[in-house]
Amino acid sequence: FEAFAADRTQTRTVTIDLLDEAGLAIRRWELLVAWPGRWLGPELRASANEVALETLEISYTQLRISDAAGDRAPAPAS
Repeated sequence: FEAFAADRTQTRTVTIDLLDEAGLAIRRWELLVAWPGRWLGPELRASANEVALETLEISYTQLRISDAAGDRAPAPAS
């Protein structure tokens, strides 16, 4: 993360799909010219019984929102 965030010339297009119960994409957000803005990691304590959460803030220059209803193929597994 640190190396990637320090060199903001490395950008990517980030695609986020909202899936329905059948695993079909119904809404799509595309973040164009995107880079990681900030990452916060969990505080891990051996004596704690808590869920570990991470936060990744993504900065971008353009946002495209589309209805993915026409794209009825299941989203690829990652």
